[in-house]
Amino acid sequence: MMQLKINNVRISLLHECSLEQALCKKLGLPANALGQVKLLRKAVDARKKNEICLNHHVLAEVDVNKNSRLGKRLLGDRDVSLYEAPARQEVTLGALPMAAPPVVIGAGPAGLLAALELAEYGYRPLLLERGKPVAQRVTDVDRFWRTGEFDPASNVQFGEGGAGTFSDGKLTTRVNDPVMAEILQLFVDAGAPENILWEHKPHVGTDKLRAMVTGLSKRICDLGGSIRYEAHVKDLVMAGNTVQGVVLDSGERITAGAVVLACGHSARDTYAMLAAKGVGIVSKPFAIGVRIEHPQELIDRAQYGSFAGNHLLGAADYALVYHTPDKSRTAYSFCMCPGGQVVAAARRRGREWHEHV
Repeated sequence: MMQLKINNVRISLLHECSLEQALCKKLGLPANALGQVKLLRKAVDARKKNEICLNHHVLAEVDVNKNSRLGKRLLGDRDVSLYEAPARQEVTLGALPMAAPPVVIGAGPAGLLAALELAEYGYRPLLLERGKPVAQRVTDVDRFWRTGEFDPASNVQFGEGGAGTFSDGKLTTRVNDPVMAEILQLFVDAGAPENILWEHKPHVGTDKLRAMVTGLSKRICDLGGSIRYEAHVKDLVMAGNTVQGVVLDSGERITAGAVVLACGHSARDTYAMLAAKGVGIVSKPFAIGVRIEHPQELIDRAQYGSFAGNHLLGAADYALVYHTPDKSRTAYSFCMCPGGQVVAAARRRGREWHEHV
């Protein structure tokens, strides 16, 4: 029995069949030679509008000896290889004990994962979030959208899960690292849909994203960490170049063995505090993008032609990019959210921006 990774298992929408049938046809094997099949990646190939295909990468058990004539034939295919589990880089743990538990500031994606990683290794972190838990945020944001009544401590920008909790939960990344599979599995274990493990452009969805955030917070606490909401960090306790704790807006001082800042880009007051303390801050280069809005039906027809609306395709997306001839400037579309809508995402009274969800 061989465990093989097989790329480019294609299923035409003109000739729909099961993944197992398509795999047997590609490999030239009878169905009884195929064992367990695991889907690793699925994408839509819409380059030929008259024959759109679903393209799959799979992991499959095949009842064939690798040294047999058939085994050698299979391994000679450029789309077929023996599966080797990716090696995970081991974490090097510090040898010195901490005087107090580490403090993580901000319960957005970075803060939640930082606190969870610390909790996994037994550091019992304290996660401080200036906003409210997800359930209360949903109520406060819905009231803001309906009535305009704004809560500066509980809104689209601040609260458990960060701003992304009210976005559409896209998980697209250009990072190619074995740890990405572990992170996606962590999200699924916390409540995200299983299909993010194999989608070419993983998408959790707003409602399921909220459940996932709650699941991540619960896991932190189950592992010995703790979370405090409506705990707005206003200052750092410093001794020379060492951070020894934090000060909340209530005046409470919390001793910390280490402090992780994961406050997001909207916590302007936090950055002002760091600058006032002389902390080195380097501005990040930025690019200006444009948002283009079209009816979803138009995009579906443009991308999928007569196959638009097929039950196996879902909503189509696209991106536009322009480079100047000398490559010195670029314009691009951003935040492609098939089927989404634009919502108000204010972070303080009298100021507003809009976010696509």
